[in-house]
Amino acid sequence: MAQITELDFGPGPFNTEVELRSRWQVFPKTVFTSHNAPEDVESKWLNNSELTIRYAAGYPNDPDYIAPCEQQFKRVKITCEPVAGYTLHPTATSLKGLQLRSAIDQRLQELSEAHAVRGKAIQITDVLLKHISEGTPYLEALRTLMAAGFLGNRQSPNQDAWQYSVRSTCRADVNVVVNWNGPPESGVVQKVDVWIDVTCP
Repeated sequence: MAQITELDFGPGPFNTEVELRSRWQVFPKTVFTSHNAPEDVESKWLNNSELTIRYAAGYPNDPDYIAPCEQQFKRVKITCEPVAGYTLHPTATSLKGLQLRSAIDQRLQELSEAHAVRGKAIQITDVLLKHISEGTPYLEALRTLMAAGFLGNRQSPNQDAWQYSVRSTCRADVNVVVNWNGPPESGVVQKVDVWIDVTCP
């Protein structure tokens, strides 16, 4: 038997587990854990001895990509399939966020290969404008940035700052500032600004 359980540890990320238990076993064995919502982790039996776990894995350059996965439980072979993005059931907005993240990561890779990023801020606003531009509903812009992996905070009544970080030999911070008009629930984007800061040891 396979069971997906969300552990309630209070506010903060989800704590979701996949547990296996044989008919003779009193306590289950945890074979997979993640911070995904329960709906973004799926288990499927291929036959009596093979189990597949699909989960929304985020993006390859996220610090916690890929989640650890137990490969064997008694006679059961376990295969984990990470799916790029933060949801297994994409919407139009989450797909737009996935496209935005891919475009930014591609630009970052191009700049890195050209050795053009170290020690200075690089403007990449043109990449974002293909997905979020003046007149975009504020809530759509917010959800798109969240789907792309950005974390944000309110800087002023009509300005948000968003960021995600890529860590390898150097650390690259991708920064977004969004200005909008009107209340959040009905406001529209007025201006966006995107740049990359790179810090090396």
